[in-house]
Amino acid sequence: MLTAFLIVSILILVSLLVINSHQARQTANGPDSTWAGAPPRDGSRGERSRPSVWHLRIPANSAEFFTPEPLLADRVYRLTFSGTFAYRAVLLGRNSADAVFKCDAGGNYKVRHACLLVEDHCASKYLDLWSEHRANHVYTGVIDGYGMPIAIRFQTLNGHPCSRGITAKVELLPEGTPTVASRREAAEAAAEAAKEEARKAEAFKAEEARLAAERHKQQWEQHQQKRKEEKRQAAEAAREQADAAAEAERQRALDENVMRLVVRMHHNRNFLDDQFCEQYVRQQQTELLAKKTDWMADYHSIMHHSELVEALKNRAPEVLEWLERRVEMLNLAERLSVFPPELALQFKDRRITGRTIWYVEQAVSRLFQLRQQLDEWHEQEVLSGFDSRRRQEMKGALRVMDFKFEFLKMYGITASTPEEAEDRFVEICPVQPVSTLYEKLWSASQQVRPSVRMQCRIGWKTYSGRKSFFKPNAAA
Repeated sequence: MLTAFLIVSILILVSLLVINSHQARQTANGPDSTWAGAPPRDGSRGERSRPSVWHLRIPANSAEFFTPEPLLADRVYRLTFSGTFAYRAVLLGRNSADAVFKCDAGGNYKVRHACLLVEDHCASKYLDLWSEHRANHVYTGVIDGYGMPIAIRFQTLNGHPCSRGITAKVELLPEGTPTVASRREAAEAAAEAAKEEARKAEAFKAEEARLAAERHKQQWEQHQQKRKEEKRQAAEAAREQADAAAEAERQRALDENVMRLVVRMHHNRNFLDDQFCEQYVRQQQTELLAKKTDWMADYHSIMHHSELVEALKNRAPEVLEWLERRVEMLNLAERLSVFPPELALQFKDRRITGRTIWYVEQAVSRLFQLRQQLDEWHEQEVLSGFDSRRRQEMKGALRVMDFKFEFLKMYGITASTPEEAEDRFVEICPVQPVSTLYEKLWSASQQVRPSVRMQCRIGWKTYSGRKSFFKPNAAA
């Protein structure tokens, strides 16, 4: 038994050595590549045409093999893989495989593998129109040429290179054969068309269902609309009656308001007399200003009632005149509170003279003082917040400034700021230069008689030579 086991072991080792030596020779010599109409091995092509079929021997050793020539662009090639081979399995066992399957434990080609690669992609997934004939161990697919050779390789099974392999047939299909890209585009277009048809069918069904539901809804809405219309007509009739009653009530209230205003105007019709209004404002100024809030509230409440105003224009326009006259009386009272009546009567055109220039200068200076005081009050309000007493003082200062501007206007100085008032005052009364002491003495000397001036000069010379006091007036 031991002898038989040793003999079998020796035979297995010899077989493995022979297989490895054959694989080494195959790797050194390159693949067995033949093709119809192939050029000579020296590379000379001669006059022969491009071949249409190539046969490549692809061993299962992970080596990459290229087609002898680039594939024509925009042409279709069929790749056919056939044949089986034996390879060494695990634990010195042997197994068989073809281009797509390898044997299972029962020796059936049912275990799919992905060792056959075309352009580094699994052939069964990369090639188009892939077909499998497992009984004959023949597998076909098509590919488009793109002007470059394609690479085919068979990866090792279980990590053991094998010199045996499969046969790859590369066949150029007739011109005019639809390309893979065109078929895919056509298939995509057909799929899209089928989707579109299905979508249209679904849309048609949905439209039919929608129309049916819409008809049912329309009938229901018509019924509801009819009921609503009946209710609306009843409500419209009730609303018209209510509107008529409200309109009558509104007209009655409008007539009452017009009559009330006419009666008030009639009791105060003296306000339509200009002389009475002027004397009333002068004598009742304080009481009139106290009524400002009530009078202005009456004015706004009436003027904001457009319908009442229109009725007054048509039926009692004297009421509107009476209201406007009250506003004018309030304005006149406010003006007289700032400009007293005595000064208002004396506000006439004046001119600047030697006696009045001082008052004009004081008025301009007062404007600057008041503005400075207003700036200080504003600063205090920013720091300490609002103060009603300070705000009253600020309003009083503003009224005084308005009075000063009106005062300067009488002298022909029209301005809105202290700077403008000062500039206008300088234009009317230019600043006279102040004479020095020497200029005053020289001007006074020009008024003395020439003989006296000569005596003065002679006396000064005599005084300078004799060193004695000399009085020119005594010599004269």
